[in-house]
Amino acid sequence: MSKAESIVTEAEAALGFERQKTYSGFDVRDLCEEVAAEYDGYLAEIATELRIQTQAQQRFDTLLENVPDPAVVVLFDESAPVVKTVNREFEAVFGYEKAAIRGKPLSELIVPPGIEYGMDVWAKTNDETDQEVTRITASGEERTFLQRTAMETTIGGTVEGYGIYTDITERIERERDLDMLKQLFSRVFRHNIRNELTVVTGRLSHIADQITDDSLAQSARTALNAANRLLSHTEKTRDIEKLIDTAPERTEIAVKQLVDSAVDEQSELPPDVSVQIALPDETVHVVDGFVSAVSNAIENAITHNSAPLTINITAHSDDETVSLVIADTGKGVAANETEMLNSGTETPLAHGSGVGLWVMNWYVMKSGGELEITGSDSGTTVTMQLKRPRPV
Repeated sequence: MSKAESIVTEAEAALGFERQKTYSGFDVRDLCEEVAAEYDGYLAEIATELRIQTQAQQRFDTLLENVPDPAVVVLFDESAPVVKTVNREFEAVFGYEKAAIRGKPLSELIVPPGIEYGMDVWAKTNDETDQEVTRITASGEERTFLQRTAMETTIGGTVEGYGIYTDITERIERERDLDMLKQLFSRVFRHNIRNELTVVTGRLSHIADQITDDSLAQSARTALNAANRLLSHTEKTRDIEKLIDTAPERTEIAVKQLVDSAVDEQSELPPDVSVQIALPDETVHVVDGFVSAVSNAIENAITHNSAPLTINITAHSDDETVSLVIADTGKGVAANETEMLNSGTETPLAHGSGVGLWVMNWYVMKSGGELEITGSDSGTTVTMQLKRPRPV
């Protein structure tokens, strides 16, 4: 028996182990600890180093098994990746058992035919390691993954590759469906509905002017107002679409200029509606077109309240923000109307002033600010907390 075998045998006996051909990582760790405790010098150093490597491998194996996405460790046979091990999620998603695929080329298992798949794929660095790829399961199903790869040379000089596959198939399909719906929605609102409503409002306006019967004329004007509201909604929806589809530039603008422009956008204030403005000399940093948010706040106050009505527009500030406040003396917005701002969805009852609120919310969010809308018996208060420009 060699000296090394004798040392291992003594360590086995001390630990109560029966002689085995192979040991688990935990057994190796215990044997190394026993040898390091019983021997000095070079043998103890080797045993300690082996124990440390074993513990590191155990931690890696535990991490690999608990990665929530499919993960694989490969070795390279003339630059071709072959499976060393996979985690449970890889087995579940791709439909292969770990023992059955160990040592097999990974390209033959999950890579579609005709795609080159060598060491160069694993050697990519930085952002190039995140790739959107198509992979095949054992059943032949193609799915889309975000593939992340890395390579490392082990202490023994062996090159290993590590790959993680995040399944994004459903996300890609949802994005494609949403894009189709958005295109359909955009075309319908931009062309069909808007054009048809323009015809409707023109005809109704003509009818209301020509009818001599007061009752019929009032009915025509009621229908005209409803059509105009729908037409206004289509314009507001287009504003939101532009905000979503583009990354608008931010600009510095005086609060007084924002408010004056928003008031000017109101074609004509109804009788018994007054707008009182008392603003400090402040500047805010907002996206282009932000005047639409302020205009919608004023329009909502006018549209959803009865005269007499007063709209007070003020502002207060601190070191970092300017809060623009639009408060009216109306009946107060209902809680269900503003519920969508917190939930992110349009509720069945929250669609009266909903589109205008969405416009305000999107503009404020895109500007990096916060929107708060509160209602009470004494009226509605809209507070837009906006950022000051950064000092140069």
